[in-house]
Amino acid sequence: MCESNTTKQKYLLKAHPSPYLFDNMEDLGSGQAYDVRTQCTVDVPKVDVIQIGYPCKSISSQNSNPASFRDRSSVTGSGYHSLVQYVDYARPSIIVLENVRSLASRRRQFRDECPLDIQNKAMYKDYAPLDIVHKFLCRPLPIDMFLLDPHPPNAACKARGQQKRKQRDESTLKWRDTFKEYAGKLGIADVENNKEKIRRMNLEITERELAILSVAVTEMQRAGWTPFVATFFIQ
Repeated sequence: MCESNTTKQKYLLKAHPSPYLFDNMEDLGSGQAYDVRTQCTVDVPKVDVIQIGYPCKSISSQNSNPASFRDRSSVTGSGYHSLVQYVDYARPSIIVLENVRSLASRRRQFRDECPLDIQNKAMYKDYAPLDIVHKFLCRPLPIDMFLLDPHPPNAACKARGQQKRKQRDESTLKWRDTFKEYAGKLGIADVENNKEKIRRMNLEITERELAILSVAVTEMQRAGWTPFVATFFIQ
């Protein structure tokens, strides 16, 4: 894991058993970085799966001082370049990236740059077949796939607790129904087989994220690609 905000670092140290918590994503591609957990500079491990969300500040429409996605000195640009450097270093099997609206927007003040196009071309260079990248990009999963919250209502919110619990239960059912629908179209046996392969990788992901990955991997296999051999990323 990597997080620069000290408050969030404290939460992650308590909530996640990950052996490493790095404080600067720009260091990861060099192979050595400061680990908050041990308070030492350590060798950065090469992982099979990267899951990343860029800081959105530099490309947000709410920012009065935006910057180019290519600008290494900007918050978002630094995140993008750090990802590319770490991918060059680690050569992971799977790259999962957060997909937000601003990444797909044309930015007139920066020569009509589109962050998503810049990112896709960088990944296509060595890692992913571009048609597969756009295939997933153009067919977003239903929002119901992203609504599962396994935690019960907070004790401090007892007045609204029952309603929240009902909403969570409904969201869970919708998510599982949506997954069953996709798995049925692709072949339940193939999806479940991929699900178990990914589960054996011992990734720190939720059941919902595992389901999404297993569907994505099965779709890529149907398209003729071999996800567990070549690097690919899911937008």
